[in-house]
Amino acid sequence: MKRHLTLATLATLAILLVAGCTRRNPAGAQDLGPGGDQGKKDGYTTWDLYVDPDGVPPTPDSGQRDIPPLPDKGPGPEGGPVWDLPPPLVDLPPLPDLPPLPDIAPAQDQFVPPQDQGPVADQQVPVDLPFQPDVNPWKCATAKDCDDSLPCTADVCTLQKICTNTLTGGCLINGNCVADGSSDPADPCTLCVAAKPASKATFVSGQVCTPSSGTPSICAAGKCRALKGDTINAGSNYLLTSLASVAWVPAAKKFWAAGATNDGTGGSGALKGVLLDVESALTKSPKLTITNHRLHAVHTNLAVGDSGEHWMHNGSAWIVAKPLNSAIGKAPRLGVWGGELSGGKWLYLLTGEKTGNTEAIASCEVGAASLKCINHTGIPAGQLIASVSGVQGSGTVGPFWASPEGNNAPEDIHYSSGKTSAWSTSSPHGCKDGGNGGNTACSKTSNHVLNMHAMGPSNVWVVGSYGLILRYDGKKWSRITNAWQNQSSYNIRAVYGSDAEGLVTMAATRTSGSIGRLVLLFNYNTKIDKWMPALTLSVAPSSAPDRIDGITGDDYNEVWMVGTRRTGFGATQKELGWVYRLK
Repeated sequence: MKRHLTLATLATLAILLVAGCTRRNPAGAQDLGPGGDQGKKDGYTTWDLYVDPDGVPPTPDSGQRDIPPLPDKGPGPEGGPVWDLPPPLVDLPPLPDLPPLPDIAPAQDQFVPPQDQGPVADQQVPVDLPFQPDVNPWKCATAKDCDDSLPCTADVCTLQKICTNTLTGGCLINGNCVADGSSDPADPCTLCVAAKPASKATFVSGQVCTPSSGTPSICAAGKCRALKGDTINAGSNYLLTSLASVAWVPAAKKFWAAGATNDGTGGSGALKGVLLDVESALTKSPKLTITNHRLHAVHTNLAVGDSGEHWMHNGSAWIVAKPLNSAIGKAPRLGVWGGELSGGKWLYLLTGEKTGNTEAIASCEVGAASLKCINHTGIPAGQLIASVSGVQGSGTVGPFWASPEGNNAPEDIHYSSGKTSAWSTSSPHGCKDGGNGGNTACSKTSNHVLNMHAMGPSNVWVVGSYGLILRYDGKKWSRITNAWQNQSSYNIRAVYGSDAEGLVTMAATRTSGSIGRLVLLFNYNTKIDKWMPALTLSVAPSSAPDRIDGITGDDYNEVWMVGTRRTGFGATQKELGWVYRLK
């Protein structure tokens, strides 16, 4: 770049710019002397330039050398010469250390390794959510544009011109309308339950289903359980076999049934007792124990019957319980309930008839080397107590309920807390039959008790003839009269239930001249308060004795039912033990 400078300005700049400049000293040049502050180094002579404050160039006597004139470049714009000046050389300070550059996020097209986010949160656990109407993403002009062809939804085009299809009743399951109380077509064990999420079917125990075996069965314990049945005879020469009771026997770790049989050697009325490993009955290789007298009931490890017949399982086999026979005599025993106490002991309640010195209910505490039996009080004379049930606690037993049996027996329900040997029909735990004019739930009509089952201290069921169903809920007894159609025409002979499953199962019979003898199962789901459709086990001639008399189970993972069924005709006709398993 060129600048136009005056002579005075040029002189000043020249002094400033050439300060410290060097020039090659020709060989043999003279020393300027000490006044010039010059020196030699590497063949160069350094000169200090001096300017008089008054602007007068120095003379040779001052010790300073004359500055040679600059070449003339011609006049400038102000009349002065123009000079080509080199740019000044300036020593710059060192650059400061810069801080390190921050990490820059990678571009979107670069691979970023996944980061560990820790354990998955609980929100991934499926939960039941309330039903939300379906909002379709498309626009609409009229409701016709929103028609989803489903009769259970209301199709609306909103003011924002958006389609909505809102459920108006029942359930919308897998794109199908399912009426309240009806099964999902894809799964018969699930129902549309209005109280549940309307977009999801609910598994309902007690619903009738058909498993892969093709035999109608029952939904329980999370799936459609297979129902398998067969008849059993105590032997080829036996005229009949009838099973009255079934129970889980802890000592044997098996389910066993008790009943009666006739071997033909003592006449048609001479009955013996039979104990049957029920699982073996379905394998055509039955394991039986024959006793001297008819057996009426079995529970836990004890079976009881006529003439004081008491049999106990010792872990290997059934044996006569001689100490028990000696302690409570040979009075007939119609019912038994057993529970486990702490210390390896068991308590058994035995029921029968109050006659003379024999009470209708006795209890025996049995240990490995001990036995203690006592008679209970509070049962009126003449009552034949058959049904008995209780509650098993953790090392404790009780409370208990018991009821008389017989066509003319009152519908009394006796109660004991288990802390004493006294029984009472006082409310709310007990129930007194007040006759036809009584106002209690068990006041007599034409019914009598046939069976009972205590699911817990606040859930007790009693069943009987002419459709009798009584329930204790922990506060009071209630009579159920509209469980199913024509309920009063059925005799309900057995009942079993599980609080864990929320299900109660009843076996009932009905005889109709036009239909014959029906044996059916009725199931009540306590969780949704609903009686399920009946399951027919058999249809036989009206004269047949077919019936189920006992039900028990391991909750509903495995349930056993026993009774009597007639087979054959004429000379080949027999009454056989009947066994059903739900598993």
